[in-house]
Amino acid sequence: MILLDILTFLGRLHPLVVHLPIGFLLLGAVFDLLSYTPRYRLLKEAVSIALLSGFLSAVIACILGYLLSLSGEYDRGILDNHRLAGIVLAIMSGILWSMTTSLYAPYILIPRKIVTTLCMGLVFMLAYT
Repeated sequence: MILLDILTFLGRLHPLVVHLPIGFLLLGAVFDLLSYTPRYRLLKEAVSIALLSGFLSAVIACILGYLLSLSGEYDRGILDNHRLAGIVLAIMSGILWSMTTSLYAPYILIPRKIVTTLCMGLVFMLAYT
């Protein structure tokens, strides 16, 4: 019984934790856009860090959201839609991070403008979620 109380408590942290990936992923998209200007070109290296932070916090938010969904207090249709969108967002941010990191970028040759377009798609997915 105490485990159920702990899981319920952790699930109720979802609304708090869900703001972390929002901030990190938006920051990554803004850094990516700003890095096109000569003044802020060095921000391009920070995009990968912001996306990694967004990916990791999105995974944590998904786990906590799942724990929150176990309470049964939410409409099933809306909950299923939100859960699927959150999982897709976490996966998309992980893939986008892998495209921008120096570890994988030499093997994944994708033009920079496509990565920027995907960043903007990530922002739209974020708004939908």
